[in-house]
Amino acid sequence: MKVKIYGFEWHLGKSITLDDLSFYISTKSGITTDDRLLSLHKKDGFWVGVMLTIKNMKAFCKITRDGGSFTISPQELEENTNMAHFNFFLIHPATGRGLYQHYHHSAATNTFCHHCKTYYTLLKKENIREEYKARERETPGSADMREIRNRYMGSLRYSLILKKDSFESLVSKLRNVNLFEFELSTFTDNEDIFTPASAYAKRISHRMTFDRSLGSLMSDKIKNSIMETIPMIKRGTVRGIDPDGNEEAYRLINDIDHFASYEYDEVVKTININSNNLHESIDNSYFIQEMLKLANKSPIKEILSIEAST
Repeated sequence: MKVKIYGFEWHLGKSITLDDLSFYISTKSGITTDDRLLSLHKKDGFWVGVMLTIKNMKAFCKITRDGGSFTISPQELEENTNMAHFNFFLIHPATGRGLYQHYHHSAATNTFCHHCKTYYTLLKKENIREEYKARERETPGSADMREIRNRYMGSLRYSLILKKDSFESLVSKLRNVNLFEFELSTFTDNEDIFTPASAYAKRISHRMTFDRSLGSLMSDKIKNSIMETIPMIKRGTVRGIDPDGNEEAYRLINDIDHFASYEYDEVVKTININSNNLHESIDNSYFIQEMLKLANKSPIKEILSIEAST
């Protein structure tokens, strides 16, 4: 089984910075909620941490092979023990982009981001409440709850960073592409990135629709234009006809590229997290060390650090 490193990006609402949110989460480090433990702190210029998912199951099945036959038997965990999944992560403090380690059955990147979103919502509510109280103490009757809430408008939005080659692979399977919905991040200077595909689009905003009657030749041109146009996709949908004649819609957010991969059986031996020395054990973990190396080498360094236009 492979352990892979994926990329993600956060966009925050008004009046709450990434450092505000990260510091708030760090104050909750080590506290278990909903069978999850999230720890976060600053290291080497990044926010780093781990999310542990604690399983309630106390027993599991083991298969034993003997030549051409096998036996499946139950196994019980020791008292005061549970199975746990680990997911390490790293976040760039200026851009909100980060790296997330994942393997099959562990919490997906979206799950991690959604969990952090709950902390954002708690922080937002606390800030609104405290600001209202502060204004009332200073000038009784002056606090306008609607105005305060507007100052904190928005929430934590997140998306997954994709590489161009994944998009090209998916689109190359289709013919008669008739729909392209997307969110973009470009990590180069602003330019007219839509020019190659716009000649064939009925309308352009964050959704492109194409005439089904254009035929295979024009469809190939559309397909090639899209592949040449998009350097990075945060999330998107491409719809067209597959080789079997069926209409397919590919949601690129569900086919995420990874930046590195490792063998689970090897790296699981390195896991050693101690709640009595939580930050140090996280700092010394194999995956945080690996992520810091990745985050400081091209091209991941540029992807994480360069401001994106959206």
